[in-house]
Amino acid sequence: IASVATHFNSRASVARQSAAAAANPQSAIMNKLALWCFPLGVLVGGPFLMIAILLYWVSNNIWTYAQQHIVFRRIDAEKQRRSRP
Repeated sequence: IASVATHFNSRASVARQSAAAAANPQSAIMNKLALWCFPLGVLVGGPFLMIAILLYWVSNNIWTYAQQHIVFRRIDAEKQRRSRP
């Protein structure tokens, strides 16, 4: 569904382009990419998106835990060092 929606959205965007912009060779290449390659990318990459979000969440939590562990250990060590006479 997302792939089809991307295709039709790109199609409408290309249709709104001015004739001068559409005549540019670089614009023509980007129009073809927008019409066919981007929806294909959504179709191929879509099933892995949930896995990617899950991996991001897990890795971010591990990274944040490690950061907090290191920072709080240094803060505690600094407090102990300052409390000594």
